[in-house]
Amino acid sequence: MPAAQVPLPQPEEINRLLVTLSDYGVPEGLTSSAVIGMMSSNSFGARIANHEQTLAFAKLVGLLEEEGGRFRLTQRARRLLALNVDHSYELASGQAAQIAAICVFEGPYREIAASLFGRFSMDSATGVLAAKVPFVVACSPIEQNLFAFLRALGIVRVNGSQAEVDGLFTVRGMQLRQKRPITPEELDLILAERAQRGFAAELKAIEFERSRLRSARCEVESEQVSLVSRYDVTAGYDIASYDGPSASLSFDRFIEVKSTVRDEAVFIWTANERQRAAELGASYWIYLATSFQPDVQQPAWILIRDPESERRSGRLQLDPLSFRVVVQQ
Repeated sequence: MPAAQVPLPQPEEINRLLVTLSDYGVPEGLTSSAVIGMMSSNSFGARIANHEQTLAFAKLVGLLEEEGGRFRLTQRARRLLALNVDHSYELASGQAAQIAAICVFEGPYREIAASLFGRFSMDSATGVLAAKVPFVVACSPIEQNLFAFLRALGIVRVNGSQAEVDGLFTVRGMQLRQKRPITPEELDLILAERAQRGFAAELKAIEFERSRLRSARCEVESEQVSLVSRYDVTAGYDIASYDGPSASLSFDRFIEVKSTVRDEAVFIWTANERQRAAELGASYWIYLATSFQPDVQQPAWILIRDPESERRSGRLQLDPLSFRVVVQQ
């Protein structure tokens, strides 16, 4: 059955299906009526779900295999379910990106998504892929359904009258919008714009840091604050500073600057930065500016001290976006 004839379910319904088959399934699989009966008995809020629709969707995107009228989870489904350790119906960390990949960016809904993203355009000033929300009215029913699905995944968010693609998916959205691969030159442009915003954020952060020290009557220390990223991109932090008065003028505050044009406290943290954070402990800080615009006099900074400790406490949640793979010989 073509994707245009199979509506996308609420993302939580995908987990309901996977959990049901994992927890109650048998090696030979379950009939559709058995699966639907079990899903119906496991309530999720007050939502009335179309379980037949969820089954059809899961089969289309390769989460289910059918043999002799019985359904079993595929390896793809088991990999997706492995991210949901608690077997909750709510999406777990990392599931949204994987669902988007197998359904939209690389899956059977790709052409529909290409039509949808074709209505978006890149704002060169902010680097945000966006469209005015009223465009949805002109979309086909399946495009409207896909738009709602992407919103539920957090891939697309509505900000006032504007729909915006999450920054982590801008490149993938552009690729769909153009219905062709992004050229190296286009990617260079996107990365250059991000680099310029990143540098602007670092300059704002160093202004903020010097002002903080001057307010603490640390005039000498404020003059010694160093923008390390300009001469060492491998340091794992951007700014070397001081907590307060320092008789030896030895740096004891190491700051990694992060910024995002969105109003969400989300950033990319590299393996090198994490390693330095673990080594420096309470001397390592992240300064995060949300809704960042270079022309703003001074953004509202979120200051995170010892982020590795904050990660262990659960305040910072890490989503795996890529992996280093070692091939054993």
